[in-house]
Amino acid sequence: NSFCCHMRSYPRPGLDRLRGQTTAAIDPKAGKLISRVRRAVPYGAEFVDNPKALSEKLANQIYPKAFHLKIEFRMAGARGCRRRTLGQLGFLHMPRPDAILKTGQLQGSGMRAVTALHNIVSNEVVEDGETQIFEHCTSQLDWTTHYTQSISFPRTLHADLEPYTISQTPLETWSYGIDTVFGRTLYDNTTQGLALRGFNCVRQHFQLEVGQKIGMAVFHDSNRVTPENTAAPWVSNEELEAIYGKRFTKTIYTGEITKVGQQHIEYDLNAYHGCAGAVVFLLDQHQPASVQPWDFGAAIAIHAGPLQSITNFGFTIAPILYGATGNG
Repeated sequence: NSFCCHMRSYPRPGLDRLRGQTTAAIDPKAGKLISRVRRAVPYGAEFVDNPKALSEKLANQIYPKAFHLKIEFRMAGARGCRRRTLGQLGFLHMPRPDAILKTGQLQGSGMRAVTALHNIVSNEVVEDGETQIFEHCTSQLDWTTHYTQSISFPRTLHADLEPYTISQTPLETWSYGIDTVFGRTLYDNTTQGLALRGFNCVRQHFQLEVGQKIGMAVFHDSNRVTPENTAAPWVSNEELEAIYGKRFTKTIYTGEITKVGQQHIEYDLNAYHGCAGAVVFLLDQHQPASVQPWDFGAAIAIHAGPLQSITNFGFTIAPILYGATGNG
C-alpha cells in the first residue's frame, strides 16, 4: 500500500534505517488475517464481513467514505515518476475552535484528506553501492470514473522520523513514528459532495476502551489479498477472497479494540497489505455504555499495519485534533 511497503518486499541494505538504533522495527506490511470465521457478504450497497456488527443504515453511510489513493514516487532530482502503488485514504471534518457541540463532537468548517504517513514518505535506498532517495511525487484519488483529484502531502524523509514505541517489554517500535499525515488542502463541504463522504471525528473527551466495537472500510483496487500480504501462508487465495471480498468492491471489516496504547489502539480487524490509511470508526451495535449513539460512525484512528503479535493497529486521531486532552 506504499512505496516503503513495496520495497520491503525486496529488502536492500540501508533501507528504512532507524538512526542507528538496534531495536527490531516491524515490517510494515499493512495488515494480518486475524479471523478466518468472518466472510465478506453483500450488505446494503457493498459488503461487510459481519452483518450483525452494524446496522445496514450505518454501513451505507460508511461505504462512500472509503477511497483508494494512487501514489507515485520518483528518484530525487528526476523529472518523471518511476514507481507507483496504492493505499487507502479518508476525509475528516476538521475542528473549529468555536464549533464544539454539546456532545463534545466537532463541527468542522471543511474536510482534510488523511492517510498513513508511510504511504507517502520518502525513503533512502542503496543501489549499486550508492544511496538514492525516492521521494513522494504525486497522490491522486478518483471521485468518479471521470474526475480525479490530486492530493498534496508534506514531504517527509523516513530517516528523519522518530520511531514510536509500541511496547517496552518486549521492545517493539514503529519506525514511522505517529504514522498519520494530513493533506495540505482544506476542502469546503460542497466539493464533489464531500460533506457526505467525510467522517465525523470522535468527541473530544471520548475514552477509548478494550471491547469497544469498531470497523474499517477498505476500497479494493488491486489484487493484494494474497497469503503473503495477509501473513497467512496456510490460507488459500480462494478462502482469502471469501474473507476479504472481491476486487473493485468496498468492504467493511469489523471487530473490537484489544488494547489501548499511548497514541495507538490494537484490534482484531482483518487487514492486508493495502489497507494502511483506512479510517477506523465506531460501530452502532453491541457497544458498551462508553459509546453513545452520537459516537456511532465517528472516526477514532487511522490504520497503520500489523504488530508482531496476532493483532493489527492504528494511530488515534484525537490527540492530533484536540491535543494532549484528546483521549480523556
